[in-house]
Amino acid sequence: LRSLLPVEGLQGFARTSELAAGRGILHPATALSRPTVRVLIISDRNTVGLCGPTRSGTQWSPVRHGEPLARGQQRFANFLRNVGRATADIGEGDGGAYGLGKSALWMASECGTVLVHTRTTDQHGRPVERFIAAVHGEHFYAAGEEYTGRHFVGGESADGVIEPLTGAEAAQAARLLRLPAYSVGDRPVDGTSIVIVAPRLWLDWPTEMNRLRDAIRWHSWPKNALRPWS
Repeated sequence: LRSLLPVEGLQGFARTSELAAGRGILHPATALSRPTVRVLIISDRNTVGLCGPTRSGTQWSPVRHGEPLARGQQRFANFLRNVGRATADIGEGDGGAYGLGKSALWMASECGTVLVHTRTTDQHGRPVERFIAAVHGEHFYAAGEEYTGRHFVGGESADGVIEPLTGAEAAQAARLLRLPAYSVGDRPVDGTSIVIVAPRLWLDWPTEMNRLRDAIRWHSWPKNALRPWS
């Protein structure tokens, strides 16, 4: 985990030590210095994965299994780069209304740090793996300019934008994190794994896992119940 997150120099964190007072976001380097760093992994399989361009504002016309993907389904950019876009603008099946609920993932981390690995398809329908870390701190000033406090950890492109690792590097990240396999039976499938670093779970691990399971059941039952009106 530590090898995947070179975060020592990041700015925008109110707490830079375990002893710092206040309720601000803990610096990720401080969280990673603990003898044991807990993570919470949320995964789906046999889904589309985070397909689409890795940056906002890029038009593409992808195919999947030989068929066009409706409205492009720019899932990667909408999940990691964009906030506040109405569902009508991003295509069917991308979830949510304005893309604000995903902030709960970063809020669930003491250090505002989430790692994302996905297996999906590129514009031509070919398999691709992607890995990127997104760290959400607080806004800060440097050299007379204001910054949002959002940081990405991945590979730097020629124009200075942080892009996800792909191919063998992304696969290596998945192995290091011991993510669930991208398979159903013997069949390879697409999907996404989200790793929340230092989750805000204060009770013992078995108790917290039981609470999470109960919460998932409670909030997901309407989607699983029969809908006689539909």
